[in-house]
Amino acid sequence: MQFYKILSIVFWISQLIYSQCDIISLTAKINSSNRFERIEAIDSILMCNLPEAVPYLENRILIEGDPSIALRLLFALDSLGSENILPISLELLSSFENGKFSDRGNNLINKIIIVDILFNNGSFSKSHLVLDFLNMYPDGYDPIILALLEKIIQKDSVLNQLAKQKIEEAVDKNISLTNKIIALKILSRNFGNEKTDFFKELILTNQDQSIRSVAIDCLLEINIPSSKEFLTNRLYLDSSETIRRKIARLLLSHWGTPSDYLTINEYRSLEPDGSVRKSIIDFIDFFRPPIHTDSINITIDNLLNVVNEIMIYTWLGDQTFSNELKNILTTAKTNLQNGDSLACRVQVKAFQDLVDNVYKDSLNTDPRFVTIEGWKFLYWNAQYILDRLPEPPANPNLLVNLKNSLGNQIPASNVKYYEGSWKDAVNNGDGTFTVITTKPTVSIRMFYEYANQTVHNITAHNNTYTFHTVNASVELRNSSGNLMDAGTVQYYAGAWRTFGTTQNGVAHKELLPINYSFRMTYEYVPLDKQQDISTNSTVTFSTVLCTVKVTKANGQPLSGAGTKYYSGAWRDIGLTNTNGEATKELLPKSLNFRATSGNVNKDKQQDIGLNSLVEIQLNVP
Repeated sequence: MQFYKILSIVFWISQLIYSQCDIISLTAKINSSNRFERIEAIDSILMCNLPEAVPYLENRILIEGDPSIALRLLFALDSLGSENILPISLELLSSFENGKFSDRGNNLINKIIIVDILFNNGSFSKSHLVLDFLNMYPDGYDPIILALLEKIIQKDSVLNQLAKQKIEEAVDKNISLTNKIIALKILSRNFGNEKTDFFKELILTNQDQSIRSVAIDCLLEINIPSSKEFLTNRLYLDSSETIRRKIARLLLSHWGTPSDYLTINEYRSLEPDGSVRKSIIDFIDFFRPPIHTDSINITIDNLLNVVNEIMIYTWLGDQTFSNELKNILTTAKTNLQNGDSLACRVQVKAFQDLVDNVYKDSLNTDPRFVTIEGWKFLYWNAQYILDRLPEPPANPNLLVNLKNSLGNQIPASNVKYYEGSWKDAVNNGDGTFTVITTKPTVSIRMFYEYANQTVHNITAHNNTYTFHTVNASVELRNSSGNLMDAGTVQYYAGAWRTFGTTQNGVAHKELLPINYSFRMTYEYVPLDKQQDISTNSTVTFSTVLCTVKVTKANGQPLSGAGTKYYSGAWRDIGLTNTNGEATKELLPKSLNFRATSGNVNKDKQQDIGLNSLVEIQLNVP
């Protein structure tokens, strides 16, 4: 019986869709005298994607007397791929120009809509209308107008300079900051080096720090050598704390040479604003040199230069040590040029290990030393080279490890593999496990925090397989969608396991990315939810605002009545107000409620996930 009900519903829906997309009915409505029927027909044709309606739309647009519907028809023709879109657009444009619609709507704005369609179809014969619009509405810049101006710059060799001038003028117009930013980005994209002085002038003189900030971004995109010196000077002179913070950050993150690091380190004591000074300290503390995309050969040459530079800054001690480092890099480069990238890797790794060991060995008595500043540049630039070189030959067996969501290795509880039955892998004692088998492929199972994840057909020789946990977040939100505390969270893995208690509305735990049941307990009420955290690692529980409304026998609100709900025991909600209501945020499930007035009480069971208003009438006067 249930099957036939479902079948009838499916049939009803299909008939409804069919009736809405009936081409005969819709094309008849296009010519209706009722404008609302015409609009409905056009919208339905678009919704149903009916290109066979194009001839009917083309015929109608030529006689349509309503400008808004005419534009709607044009949009539909464009969306449905009419081959006549250009001549029809031009003809409709003529209708607006010759006064056919002169008494209705704003003709110039309507023309801009048509010009947009012309541009999208490769016709720029009416570019002047965009400029006419801005001449009539000097502050009429919006994202559409700006996009049209950029197309004129790119496609119209006659008017492109005028379009460029209009975009330059946008910065000083009474328009939104967002539109000014769009204009600046257009200039940066299309004119690059030509606009370097324009952007520098904005950084020097514009009073709006947001404009100065975007101009800095544009200057970086142009990427000319003089930009760094220019911005370094502005670091000492700009009046905005936000701009000074941004320049300090960019000098480290965009260029990030030892000299830039030294400049920022020396500047921080001169920075007058305490919050900016704190930010600069953080930039320095967490600094890593930026990654560049040069060839490995060039990157090794750059690292050789870094060794020389940090020696000058006394971030590296002992000339013999410096020479030793440079000799290792020179050997690495020779190996690479001879086609032996593995030998190159061995040398670069030896360089990195030597730097790391000298930096960490603070008790050594020899003159060699590396400061934290020198270590950052030498260690991380070596790592960037290693990241681009091939890994050495793998373990002849299958090495299995587990990494958390940050990519850090964490110890697994156990690893098993299937060889006729599930067998334990060898625990290497360092958080990794080795699978030793004669089979070419195996299934392996990772155990962590009482849960397990299984993967199949994993190559069993000369291979490393890494399982990853995800940072599962379980959040508790109230009926307004705001995070709240305190909820107690559990997850099921063989039994209910502790996950944690929400802090600022959220609890976190690293777990294997599989399907779990989660339990949130709030105000003694538990609620379970199942979710696959491999597809969505954020599990959300939301309460509802439960309202218990108590009325007298005559139906009038009863104030001062006690209200409770049962969850393991009777829990207080509160006394009803003058409207006879008491409210409480509760997880949405079926609960027993009780209202009490004097010696009279009454219980009621209700699923507040379906209806959060619980109405109880007491037999009191």
